[in-house]
Amino acid sequence: MFKYIFLSFLFFSSTQFVQGQSDSTFKMVGGNFLYYANSKVADVDWTQSMEERTSAFVAFPYIGKFYGEEQELFVGFGVGFSQTRQVSDKPSYSSTTSVVSATDLSRLVTFNAFVRRYYRLHPKLAIFGQLLAGGGLGTLETEIELENDANLTSFQVVGTPGVHFSVSETFGLELLYGGLGFTQIKSNYQDSNSYFAGSEVNRLFGLDFDKTSVRLGITFTY
Repeated sequence: MFKYIFLSFLFFSSTQFVQGQSDSTFKMVGGNFLYYANSKVADVDWTQSMEERTSAFVAFPYIGKFYGEEQELFVGFGVGFSQTRQVSDKPSYSSTTSVVSATDLSRLVTFNAFVRRYYRLHPKLAIFGQLLAGGGLGTLETEIELENDANLTSFQVVGTPGVHFSVSETFGLELLYGGLGFTQIKSNYQDSNSYFAGSEVNRLFGLDFDKTSVRLGITFTY
C-alpha cells in the first residue's frame, strides 16, 4: 500500500512540475520530518512500577502553489507517514515470570490539504501559520498476553506555526513547532473473541507544544 501511495504522490508532483513551467506562479515541493525516542517510569501501584519506551518517526512530503500579489498565500496537498512503537515492561502476577513485555506498533498514512499564510520578516526569512485538515488509515499491532490487532482510521484539523529560511532562490529550510487542533483516531479490533473486541474512539483537542512536536523540513521552489 505504501508503494502505491508514494507512486501516486510522485505522479501528482511531476504533473504539477510540468504545469509550473507554463505560468509565472511559484510552486513549492517540500517535506518535513520528525523523530523522537524517550522512556519513562510510571507507578502501577504502591509496590511496583512500569517502564515505557516510545519511539516515533513521521514524514510529510507535500506540493502546492503560491497565490497573492506577494506570493504570501500557499495552498498545498501532502501525504503523511507515521510509525510509533511503544514497549512497556509491566509487572506480572504469574509465578513463572516477574515482568511482561507489551509492544504496540502503529502505522498510519494520512491525506491532507492545508493552507499557509506567510509573513516576510526579511527577504530570506518568513514566519507562517498553517491550517491543515485530513484523514487516514492505518494498523495497530499488539504483542501482549491478550494479543489483538486493530485497523485505524483518523481525522484531524490542526493549526501550526512555522518558520521558513531561504538558503537560495530555490532551496529553503523550514521548522514547524506544536499546534492547536482536534484529532480523532478510531481503532477497530479484529478479533471478535478478544477482551478488546469492538471499536474504540480517542479524541484529543488542545495545545501541543511538547519537544516531540518539532519538525524540520526542506523546500524547493520553482
